[in-house]
Amino acid sequence: MFTEIPLFDGKTSLDLMLHVRKLILDEPNRILMDIWGIRLQGDAYDEDVKDKMTMNHGRNFPSCGTIACLNGWMDYSMGKYNTQPFNALSYLPESTKNEARALFGGSSIIEIDEVVEIQPYPFPSTFSNSPEEYAQAVAENIDKFIERNREALEIHII
Repeated sequence: MFTEIPLFDGKTSLDLMLHVRKLILDEPNRILMDIWGIRLQGDAYDEDVKDKMTMNHGRNFPSCGTIACLNGWMDYSMGKYNTQPFNALSYLPESTKNEARALFGGSSIIEIDEVVEIQPYPFPSTFSNSPEEYAQAVAENIDKFIERNREALEIHII
């Protein structure tokens, strides 16, 4: 049986970003930036999904049975499942949304000249480092995003 996903209980966009950062650093197998979200149900793995994850990404499923990108984890943390890509933009201040698109998708999806500090995410299958190092790279992008947008994130109530 899978453990429960730790739900967000804060109030601001900053609280949510820090919650998701903690989730992925506590369990690095939770984060894959090239998958919106896979949430397994019940006691058994879907063998097709399990095979794809272990063959293509060399990852095991975390105890909660859920793997997602930042956008997916923001939705899951809010108790919302099966929503649309970039839905998590609704949890962020308007002034941060262009930069957030780069944070969620990397610069290969959207080109934003002023976002030079947030690096495009490598696909995990080409990222030779450990899941822990990959999660740390994602967390560093979250940190840069927070640093550039702290004031707006602190005052934006979700």
